[in-house]
Formats: sequence, C-alpha cells, structure tokens
Amino acid sequence: MLGAMESSRVRRDNLKLSGDLVYLHAGRRFTGIAVEEDGGRRIGETTFRRGIRHGIAREWDPNSGALVRETHYRGSIAHGIVESWFTSGRPRSLEFLDRGVRTMGVVWNESGEVVERFRLTKAHANFEVLQKHRDWLGGDIEPLDGNQRAKESELNALLQELGTA
Repeated sequence: MLGAMESSRVRRDNLKLSGDLVYLHAGRRFTGIAVEEDGGRRIGETTFRRGIRHGIAREWDPNSGALVRETHYRGSIAHGIVESWFTSGRPRSLEFLDRGVRTMGVVWNESGEVVERFRLTKAHANFEVLQKHRDWLGGDIEPLDGNQRAKESELNALLQELGTA
C-alpha cells in the first residue's frame, strides 16, 4: 500500500526506464501509479514502488472501457493471481503465477465453458524454471496478502472440482 505522502499518479509516458531497469520520474525512483491512455481513455495503470512494478497492474479495453486484466507484481515479477475478463464482464481466465511462472489456472470461453485447466507438475518443463526462480529469488519476494491467498484457495478448489489434481 502506498503512503499518502509518497503516492502520486503520472502518465506512463512521463516515466523513464533507467539503465538499472528502474522507472524514474523527475530523476527519482517512482512510487505511485502510472496511467496509460489512448485517445483520452484509460487503458492501463500500473503501481510502482521505488521504481519497480509492485502491486496491481490493470488493463482496460480501449473500445468498451471494460476492465479486462489484473496482474499482481512483487518486485517487478508477476506473482500471485492474474485475472482476465471478456469485455462482457464474464471471466476469461484465473491463474496463479509463482515468481513469474504459471503454476495453475483455468481458462473459459465466452459461453462460460472451461477450455483449459492447468496445474504445474514436476514433469512439466516449466517446473525446472520455477525451481531456478525460487533459488534465485529465495525468500526475497513479499508474501501474498489475504485477498490473494483467498483467490489462490478459490482456484485450487475450482481445479479440484474440475478434476485437475
């Protein structure tokens, strides 16, 4: 959560990516929300802390204005729940990423039918990638908040119901 004194909103194109791969605003590491617009319509916003993506990033459909995706970041790495929706508001996907690696998820078509379900197993090629990310990052990634944990449990229950162990 951003403190009142350090929080600000700026246009994303006013941020500059430094050689150290941190985002700067007015020469300083940016803390706040960067907003993207297209033709005066909001199409994205990303939360930054000390120059790195940290918190929620949201995307809106440029035509309808509907929220179509939310991704959670910890230390510039997608980590936690990623949700997406069709412009109608129906769910499109619910996925969990662990240090940038998709570990489980469900994808629906516009009619609400499950078209994909996924749970990372040791046999999957990305399992080794996840292990390397865990070794590399260790315990340096912030734990999930209560809402993220609840969504993770919801996704686990849904996958069990669908028969994906």
